[in-house]
Amino acid sequence: MSEVTGRVCQGDGEGAVGVASRRSLGRSFRWLWAAYAVSAYGSGLGLGAFSLVAILALHAGPTEVSPLLLLPSAFTIAAAGCAIARLVIQTVPDSPKTRPQ
Repeated sequence: MSEVTGRVCQGDGEGAVGVASRRSLGRSFRWLWAAYAVSAYGSGLGLGAFSLVAILALHAGPTEVSPLLLLPSAFTIAAAGCAIARLVIQTVPDSPKTRPQ
């Protein structure tokens, strides 16, 4: 057993101290990682294209394009706020929505 990591190391003992054997995470994880990478790339590409369409097709200036870039984060914040409010209303016994009339 290695004193550095507390793991059992295989090998002849030379240079193997603290090195754990590598374990594959599996094919499903690789597919998940690839799907995430493609999705993130597509999101970035779409966000860039959104700005270009506003500038080239709609002849928008910088003051009109910059609020467009904030819209995705604004929708995310609004959705998270609604979800948290719903949880608070359901779990807090003294909230106005759960009080008997």
